[in-house]
Amino acid sequence: MHATLQPAVADLIAREDLSSESVQKCIGAMMDGECDPVDMAAWLTAMACKGPVANELVGAAQAMRDRAARITSRRQPLLDTCGTGGDKLHTFNISTATAIVSAACGVNVAKHGNRSVSSSSGSADVLETLGVNIQLTAEQAAKCLDEIGIAFCFAPLVHGAMKHAAPIRKALGFPTIFNLLGPLTNPAGAEYQLLGASSDSRARLLASALSVLGCRKAIVVCGNNELDEVCLWGPTAAFTVTSGEVTQSRWTPEDFGLPTCTVDELRVQSAAQSADVIRRILEGETSGAADIVTANTAAALLAAEQATSLSEAVAKVRQTLADGVAASKLNELVEWTQAV
Repeated sequence: MHATLQPAVADLIAREDLSSESVQKCIGAMMDGECDPVDMAAWLTAMACKGPVANELVGAAQAMRDRAARITSRRQPLLDTCGTGGDKLHTFNISTATAIVSAACGVNVAKHGNRSVSSSSGSADVLETLGVNIQLTAEQAAKCLDEIGIAFCFAPLVHGAMKHAAPIRKALGFPTIFNLLGPLTNPAGAEYQLLGASSDSRARLLASALSVLGCRKAIVVCGNNELDEVCLWGPTAAFTVTSGEVTQSRWTPEDFGLPTCTVDELRVQSAAQSADVIRRILEGETSGAADIVTANTAAALLAAEQATSLSEAVAKVRQTLADGVAASKLNELVEWTQAV
């Protein structure tokens, strides 16, 4: 077994937490192609069985950040809306719609995402279906961000070193520590983040890691202890990260001034269905799906310090949708990326 991974695997089997430095070296060795597949599988399985802690996420994220293709934009600060996925609720791409509407509200958005792993549609899948060219290099994504205020950061293109671990993750067939790293490794270095996790405990874990990694402001949410977004059929746990501190809040649909909806109103079976839902929302449709995007965009504006309350943010989002600015922003993104 690889010399770096062997002692770490022994500690993990004994259910001992690793140091941040140890995890950073282990993930780095995997991403640099130094490890045999069986070694990587052993480490990832042992970590999954023990369960990662915040310090371990910090080390793993630092290793990924060090190897990412950097997207450097003149626009600052930046917002990312990204979730861990894995909630198995098969909702349409709420965080992707949120990114588009946030950009329409005047926030600079560097949306980090990938194709579907366990959902009906990943952010890359739905954007491609909507007509966006997702195959931009880091340099092209930076230019797109500079010129129109939003860009999609396609994970495989900016995290090329992940190619060594990708087949192992697929073969294992269960969530690994890598499933938690997308929201922590935005290649544009987004200072503001609205992140989602599929359980309250996982949201708390991400928030704790972010408090060490550093950010200007981030809000990590979990809806009803099941959805990796703000929800409108139960309470949303919201963990706000600022100045290295984490504070917890509990949001309800009443806090947004929005009606409740059910998860069944949000389910889709494909990227095409998700794209259709998003188009209708951007065109001003009134529905539970539109309300869930309004709630999540309001949370994003709060995270990006573009509003001081959820009610203020909701009013801004509603006006943006009513004015057709969000639909125009999607068209702008499609036209720019297709012209590359």
